Amino acid sequence: MSDRLVLAAGPPQDVDDQVLFRLAEAFEAASPEDKRRGDGDIDNPFDLAITAPRALDISTLYEHAGQAVPANIQAALGPKRAVLLVHNITPFARPGTRPPQLWGLGYMVRSSNVQAATVSLLPEDGTRDRLAVGANVAVGLSTSGSLAIPDEQLNLLSQLPGVTVESARLSATADVRFAVALDWRLTVTSVQSGPLDSGGARWNLYESDGGLLTEHHVLLHTLLLPEDSNDITVHVDTWMRTSARWYGWRKGKHWDYPQQKFTVELG
Repeated sequence: MSDRLVLAAGPPQDVDDQVLFRLAEAFEAASPEDKRRGDGDIDNPFDLAITAPRALDISTLYEHAGQAVPANIQAALGPKRAVLLVHNITPFARPGTRPPQLWGLGYMVRSSNVQAATVSLLPEDGTRDRLAVGANVAVGLSTSGSLAIPDEQLNLLSQLPGVTVESARLSATADVRFAVALDWRLTVTSVQSGPLDSGGARWNLYESDGGLLTEHHVLLHTLLLPEDSNDITVHVDTWMRTSARWYGWRKGKHWDYPQQKFTVELG
């Protein structure tokens, strides 16, 4: 099976999404009526492309950066290993369609074959308070699995040898807290996110005025797994929403995409 899958939406459902509705009201208040589009027409014009998550052992990344995991961190981890999962999702407009100006995009991942614990994820609820949409930033990755956007810009060194991740370049740094950093971009106006079940995570992403809807969205997720784990089986659910007025009433539509199952080797 190819690493990249293109998914078609299922049948539409009505949805009451107050986050999406608040964005819609704010957009309408700030936009001339003749610049709006999509009222009364809320057919979903998008397919979604996703790839199998990429898993990287964080202690191995530190070895590539020429750094050892500190003894106190290794002791705190115990019989666990910290792993970075990189998720990718891209909406594709169908030929002859125009993107909606208001949209929501959902991504949810659950693990099923190991007992795991989510440590950190990006983007998270407060990310938009620190970054402008479209901003690129070096995200620090600690040996314990924490992801952080440092107050001061990280001093990046060379790209990690022997490690290739198409959507999130990894580099060594001169920072004493984060010897490894990822080049990452914020692509949405509003985020809801959090841990889910055993080692899972979910993101609700929102944008208005078209925004960066058809951008490639990269979601970062770290977790702790049993030390003897060789792979992790994950189930990925995705959805899309949009909003329009129908004879003066605000309404929302929701589309689910087929669930996908991946067995991810732990590198």
